Amino acid sequence: MAAIGVSTCVLAAGLHTEVQIEATLVSIEQTWVDAAVSGDREALDELLDDSFVETMPNGARRSKAEVLFAPSLPPGSAQTFGDLKVRVFGNIAMVYGVYPTHPLMA
Repeated sequence: MAAIGVSTCVLAAGLHTEVQIEATLVSIEQTWVDAAVSGDREALDELLDDSFVETMPNGARRSKAEVLFAPSLPPGSAQTFGDLKVRVFGNIAMVYGVYPTHPLMA
């Protein structure tokens, strides 16, 4: 019974850590979206690695430098994320989801 208890504690600790990692990554994603919407280039520069490449819905690709110099969304527009999924593989994680942009409503 002691071995089962220890195994359960280790498993629970591992799951707790994974939940914390997922929550941290979701928070970083929200910070990224907020920085993109507000045009906070300093935050984007800090968040994105120099090797970052973004693939746009039309298939075009932008480098970190291009993202940093791109105009922010027009006032009143919004960008949110939905259907966000986090996958943790040891010391590597993948976050993906849908990031629709909602244009300014006239």
